[in-house]
Amino acid sequence: MFKLYYLIVFISIFGLNTYGEDLNLYGQVSYLLLTLANVFLALFLSVKKISQKNIIYGIIIVGIIFYSIILNGFNVKIITDVLQVANVLLIAFIFKNKNKNQIMHFITNVCYILFFAGVYSWGFYGLKGIRFQPISYVVIILFFYKVVFIKFKWKYFLILVISFLIILYSGRRTNIVLSFIGIAFLFYFFKRRIFNYGFLFFCLLLFNRDNIQESFSKSDYKTLKRLAIKTDKDQSIDTRYYEVKSVFRKFNNANSLTKYTFGFGTGAEYFFKSPIVRKKNEFKHHVHFTPINLYFRHGFLGVIFFMMMVFNTAKGFLTYKDEYLIIITILILTTIVDSLLRSVLVDFFGIFFFGLSFIIKRIR
Repeated sequence: MFKLYYLIVFISIFGLNTYGEDLNLYGQVSYLLLTLANVFLALFLSVKKISQKNIIYGIIIVGIIFYSIILNGFNVKIITDVLQVANVLLIAFIFKNKNKNQIMHFITNVCYILFFAGVYSWGFYGLKGIRFQPISYVVIILFFYKVVFIKFKWKYFLILVISFLIILYSGRRTNIVLSFIGIAFLFYFFKRRIFNYGFLFFCLLLFNRDNIQESFSKSDYKTLKRLAIKTDKDQSIDTRYYEVKSVFRKFNNANSLTKYTFGFGTGAEYFFKSPIVRKKNEFKHHVHFTPINLYFRHGFLGVIFFMMMVFNTAKGFLTYKDEYLIIITILILTTIVDSLLRSVLVDFFGIFFFGLSFIIKRIR
């Protein structure tokens, strides 16, 4: 059953990570295919018993759809938005009875799929034309762990180097930053003394920040060039700031307890206004900052949904001693950090690790 699921994940990753950040037609089809696979697998695993809790989750999802249709009328975005929450819950249900070895095996296999998708994107578009997010920081963190902390193998080392090279050319600053955050977590847990030396070296580098920034700005690597952009000239950061500001303006204008509690529903739009960013006046649907994205669509209930994930993961982060559980927790934590930079529920690993965060305490 999971072999077929891998195939569907493979197709979905090509659709979501290589082509469809904005959920264009191919991205939407891939997302729907992944959802159908999750539903089928969840039902297959629970064909003998559907608990009361699962029925409540189903009622919540249906309630979100009806609430959103009443507020916003019916449109495709209502469905694609609600599937984000639905897929997180489905992932939690599918993997709730899997042990740590099975989950690590699954993560590794999906990383192979992501690597293949990245190499395909490299070959199809060329290094300087790589699309949205061909290789995730999860690949870097996992294979760094395998090469440095388990056993050096040339296969893992080549995957690590090629993945890092593609990320450097992709222009995705978050990938490079999150890769180093994850690696820092690895050193902290498995080589504490090396981590301390590395942290000291990092502090020394900060004193030479201007020279590093100048070197990055002259680099041939697109990602390093973007890292060198000063904050006051960074349109990407400005966009995120004014998105949040525009969302809060919409809440203030509505001034409704219902909206604060349940949000504006899936498929909702807000008027994006910015004095700096190009296309400064337009209606937008997407919010990069995931907690605000959940707040905008689902109100305080969406924030509670996000905070439950954070608290579950933080608790495990402080108490786990098992190596595999630590790795899984590190990957969830890195995804949480990623969610503060962009909307992570439009790619597979974002959905997967959000779902895993709800069952992390049950994994043995």
